[in-house]
Amino acid sequence: MTDEHGLNETVKLQAAHWLARQRSNLRTEADARNFQAWLAEDQAHGEAFEALTAVWDVAGSYSRDMRAGAAPSPASSSRRAVMAGLVAAPVAVGAGYMALLRPAEASTYATKVGEQQAIDLPDNSRALLDTNSRIDVLFNRDSRIVTLRYGRANFTVVSDRSRPFVVKAAEGRIIADTSNFDVRCDGQNSFVMVFSGQASVNLNNEVLRLAPGERVALMGRTIAAIDRPRPAAAGAWHSGRTVFENIRLSEAVAEMNRYSAVGLEIQGRDLLEKHISGVYRNGDSVAFANTVAVLTGAKIQETRGRVLLIASDGQPLTKK
Repeated sequence: MTDEHGLNETVKLQAAHWLARQRSNLRTEADARNFQAWLAEDQAHGEAFEALTAVWDVAGSYSRDMRAGAAPSPASSSRRAVMAGLVAAPVAVGAGYMALLRPAEASTYATKVGEQQAIDLPDNSRALLDTNSRIDVLFNRDSRIVTLRYGRANFTVVSDRSRPFVVKAAEGRIIADTSNFDVRCDGQNSFVMVFSGQASVNLNNEVLRLAPGERVALMGRTIAAIDRPRPAAAGAWHSGRTVFENIRLSEAVAEMNRYSAVGLEIQGRDLLEKHISGVYRNGDSVAFANTVAVLTGAKIQETRGRVLLIASDGQPLTKK
């Protein structure tokens, strides 16, 4: 049975068990591994755990004095009452904790077109935000959650086995420990590329584990493709470059346009189908247009905020 918020009662009880176990000073390495496996099984598990964690935080500051015979503080007493109510009365859980639940505060980082931003996260992990991208960061004592709203980001994750590092992007969830990986979110589609370490992708309750060098494309709720691109090419954007390896000019133009307010446009069906290779500096639309003109014989024309690539003979545009 689910409540009005779509949370299953059984899942909520499981989440209450894991929250209590995570708070216990008897927690073991096996508990940490089993907890991560439980999170990876279903997206609803993480959502239920986040909701219960918020209840715990609302109940007051957490006391770490777990010595036998120690009198519980008012905060810890109220939390025990909350957890007891969650476990003993499943029917009341939905109304009880949703009444207490408040919107979690998250740090938001965003870049404009042409910008990149390096971010130090609260756990000493790092994020590199690509052009025109946004992430919401929510870390607490039990979880590390980053939501990529749009754009692309690279994550360098430090180990914390008691708090899995989770990135949400479109329909997918990426769960990682010590690793470095890219995530890109375009509408309902997302792409994950692992450079080092390992990461698990959770989609439709299925778990896909990615090894270094592997990339997966998620189209909505479907795993569309898994490949192994050259890491140096896939990660070139980290240093402000884009590498094209025999791709259609139309695709290259779309990628270059992500980095510049000066839009590139192609006129001519034959030119659209031409292929291009090379290393290009992100945001330099004029230099890219000059190169295309040399390689294809296209004519280029600069207008207001645009550079046209026209399928005919012409001279490269001179950068002013």
